[in-house]
Amino acid sequence: GKSTLINKIVGKKSATVGNKPGVTKNLNWVRASKDIELLDRVMDINLKLSSENDKEYLYEMILTLIRELTKSDAGTLYLISDDKKHLDFKVVQNETLNIFLGTKEEKISWNPLPLYLENGEENRSMIAVVCALDKKIINISDVYNSKDYNFEGTKAFDKSKNYDSKSMLVVPLVNHENDVIGVIQLINKEIKEKNSI
Repeated sequence: GKSTLINKIVGKKSATVGNKPGVTKNLNWVRASKDIELLDRVMDINLKLSSENDKEYLYEMILTLIRELTKSDAGTLYLISDDKKHLDFKVVQNETLNIFLGTKEEKISWNPLPLYLENGEENRSMIAVVCALDKKIINISDVYNSKDYNFEGTKAFDKSKNYDSKSMLVVPLVNHENDVIGVIQLINKEIKEKNSI
């Protein structure tokens, strides 16, 4: 759940976790560093998520809530394909550009990201893929100055939409068996307000 995500970001067990949803009942502040505090809103989010049966809307709600928590302008939620070979786009949101894809009204037709190259090797160039393969959080302060990953897709999107991607936080989604089931990619998060990451 979100408590697990918070603990991974903080780097220690600060939020209470359990083997079922809804362990955390209260609103709690968790200090991630000297300048950053997180609001642990697990119960609020779990109540909203547990009452929703529509998967498309559920994915949209998850990304929206995580974006609100992190004060991120944009984000993407990917899920690992059934054959475990791709990351499928499920939801794409960009507040500045008023883009909200992955809803019943606005389907996503973008090609999935391959987890493996044609020769069978791991696809180590795409940040979301590496996040899923390594089951690790990746934080990039400036995608245009990063040499670790291929951001050509991001740069092409920016150019076509007159957008400026800057920071990127990429987090693996892990199920109760500790298997990666997807990735959340957050873009242009603000660290100005108390309840932002």
